[in-house]
Amino acid sequence: MSTLAGPVPAVPALPSPQALVDGQRAWGRNAVVYLVLTVAFLVLAGLDDRLFQDVSLWKKPAKFALSIGVYFATLAWCAALLPAAFWQTTRGRLMSRIAVLTAAFEMAYIALMAGLEEASHFNVATPLTSVMYALMGLGAMTLTAISPWLAVEIARVREGWRRDPVLLAVVVGLVLTFVLGAGAGGDLGAQK
Repeated sequence: MSTLAGPVPAVPALPSPQALVDGQRAWGRNAVVYLVLTVAFLVLAGLDDRLFQDVSLWKKPAKFALSIGVYFATLAWCAALLPAAFWQTTRGRLMSRIAVLTAAFEMAYIALMAGLEEASHFNVATPLTSVMYALMGLGAMTLTAISPWLAVEIARVREGWRRDPVLLAVVVGLVLTFVLGAGAGGDLGAQK
C-alpha cells in the first residue's frame, strides 16, 4: 500500500522509452548520456592510436560507460514502478542524486586515467592513486547499493509484490544485482 499521494503506476510489461522518462528523469537522462559517451569513447578509440597494455586507451572507458548506461536505464525502468510523488521525497531525491554523482565520479576518473595512459583500477603506485582506487571501490559499492534500496521502496509501496511475477522478479533482481555485483567486485578488488 502506498503512503504517498497519487496512484501507484501499473507494472510495465516491457521497458519503454516513456517508462524511462516517467520513472525517474535523472536516471533516464543519465542512461542516454552514458550511452552517448560509449559511442564517443569508441570514436576516440578509432582516432587515437595510443595503447595501454596492448588495448586502446578508450576501450575501458567505453565498456564502463556502456555498463553504467544500461544500469541507469534499468534503474529508470524499475523506478517507473513507484509513484511519481516518491521522487519528490527526501529519500527519492537522495537515492537519485547518490547514483548520479557516484557514477559521474567513477566515469570521470576512469576517463581521466585513460587519457593519462595510466591504470584506473589496481593502481596503487602513488598515495593519490591508492586513495583514488579505494574511493572507486567505495563508489562501486555505493552505486550497486542503490539497487536493493530501490527494491525495498518498490516492495514497500506495492504490497502484493510477492504474488506478482513481474514485481517479484524486479525486487529479487535488484537485490541480486547488489549481492552478485558487490560480491564479485569485492573479490576482484581484493586481488592484486
